[in-house]
Amino acid sequence: MPTSTVENYLKQIYIDQPTDEATMMPMGRLASAVGVTPGTATAMIKTMTESDLVVYEPRTGVRLSPEGESLALQVLRRHRLVELWLVKILGLDWSEVHEEAEVLEHAISDKVLARIDALRGWFEQHLAMWGESHRGLNCPLCLVGADVRRLCIDIDPSPFSPAIAAATIRGLNVEPGS
Repeated sequence: MPTSTVENYLKQIYIDQPTDEATMMPMGRLASAVGVTPGTATAMIKTMTESDLVVYEPRTGVRLSPEGESLALQVLRRHRLVELWLVKILGLDWSEVHEEAEVLEHAISDKVLARIDALRGWFEQHLAMWGESHRGLNCPLCLVGADVRRLCIDIDPSPFSPAIAAATIRGLNVEPGS
């Protein structure tokens, strides 16, 4: 399992690397993006090259190997799912979740991540906030911007215990029967 530092390098390379596969990301740009000196970045990239995560050419730059790209995409997916969980379940604002997700993306287990992903799917299938987009469609029962305090719920929390479903609904500040 790669360290959080390796995962951060992979993620940054994926985000910043040129779309042309033959073009390398300059080491100075990578060092600046991850907040280290060029020498430190080069030392890390040499280590990552030994693990076949990146392709490094001295004085040219670096790009992800297929294995490195796959791992970078996994890290980005974990980051996005954690952000979604922090916003939709814990009620944090989008403006404050990025830094939290930066820490949690490395600590979260695959088991917990799978539950968050399943919960995301459950929400997509069973919950639709009136007035908000659901599967890309606006609810026709409400005007955009209306002060809506009702929630349509198709109760079938089969993948979750009743306690998880109830806690999730409470996290949305919804009282049953209201």
